[in-house]
Amino acid sequence: MEELNIEELLLGSNSSDKLLHAKEVIQSLEKEVQKLRTDNIAKDQLIKKLQNYPKAQNNTTSDFMLPSEFKKQWEALTHDYLMDLFSEFLESQETFAKLAQSLMKLIIEYAEQQINKKVSVISGILGGCEESSLKKYMQYFFQEHCSSAFESPKIEKVRGKYWNRVCDLVSSRQFESLTKSKEFQNFTELMHKLSLHINLNEPKLVVNFKESIERRVLNSPEDFYCIDGFPKKGYKCIVVVPEVTRGNYAYQSIKPAVLIQNDPYKTPPKSHRHSPVVEKFLRNSPLEHTKNPQCPMCRPKLPCSSCSKSALMAIAERVQINSALNRYSVRVRAYSSNLLQQSSDTKSSLLALNLSKAANKSRSQLFNKY
Repeated sequence: MEELNIEELLLGSNSSDKLLHAKEVIQSLEKEVQKLRTDNIAKDQLIKKLQNYPKAQNNTTSDFMLPSEFKKQWEALTHDYLMDLFSEFLESQETFAKLAQSLMKLIIEYAEQQINKKVSVISGILGGCEESSLKKYMQYFFQEHCSSAFESPKIEKVRGKYWNRVCDLVSSRQFESLTKSKEFQNFTELMHKLSLHINLNEPKLVVNFKESIERRVLNSPEDFYCIDGFPKKGYKCIVVVPEVTRGNYAYQSIKPAVLIQNDPYKTPPKSHRHSPVVEKFLRNSPLEHTKNPQCPMCRPKLPCSSCSKSALMAIAERVQINSALNRYSVRVRAYSSNLLQQSSDTKSSLLALNLSKAANKSRSQLFNKY
């Protein structure tokens, strides 16, 4: 290529004139560069405006959940799906928490890998452009079509990775029972949908899992959701699912989900009078007939909360029930916990009615052999 002589390009009969012309050329080039920068900024703003415009419209055609929808689905996951899937492990609260957290972290990581893989493929098609910038521009389109662009993970693939993380927590038999259930598939599918929202949100959401199981004290019980147990100020709890944060703030005021370590049923209410023969009575009587004659709250017609709880636990020890009945028993226990907050006049009748339904549902299976 022929080299250019810059001096020949500059106008002027002497050095001073050529220097003056050079300054004019440089100033002209600087103006052109500034103009290009301004045009580039305007184009970036236009792209962002076009990306954000549909967000101001209704969400009827978008796959990406609104914040309120995310909160509703997240609460369903922590309120119902967790208990349905892991209720078998409630006796060991730390195991319950580790199993739940391991599965949730696995699926969140899987969703992030899916997104990064899509970005890498598109980057390759475009000739290897910078992936971080491309991901930023593609984010809205990923949000709009997240259901079709990112399919739910294959259950067998999840099972394999999950086993590597929890093999020291459960036996192979327990793992098979856990991961081959319909509840496991339901939990995985919902968690994957929520994980896409977490990773595609701007800014990205964070679920603040700790390296080890976190324990807290319920100084303000209303700031927590209790998966199991009776919340009371001063009680200790294990954090199963921490809060979801956006920046330094809780996203949509989502509360951490916890298991209460202090079981109020271990200590009967003050009005309760324990009978020396109550254990024998409980272990030899049908649930709906269980009543402590020495308890003032049991004297009218119905058993009190403490007696009913003891009876339910005694029945659970006497028989081997399937997972569906076990989950039903957990629901009854949670319901009876809530009734402790009600007045003594209403709680006995409501609790007894609920326990009676549980007994009627399972009596033919539970008591035929006894």
